[in-house]
Amino acid sequence: MILTIFASIGGFRIGDMLFALLSFFGFLTLLAIIIIFALKRSSGKRDQLQRMEEKLDQLLDEKRR
Repeated sequence: MILTIFASIGGFRIGDMLFALLSFFGFLTLLAIIIIFALKRSSGKRDQLQRMEEKLDQLLDEKRR
């Protein structure tokens, strides 16, 4: 069925298939990079928040003395 559709519009070319596959894998790669970047950025903010909390605790302890 699908091959007859391709045949009716000029034939199924291997280059078309390769382009579609490369485009699909490129999209998946881009999506993975965006997700990894977002996760690393959120963990960096968590670490920074932890350091700020430790510093504030230290300053409050010094002030109480």
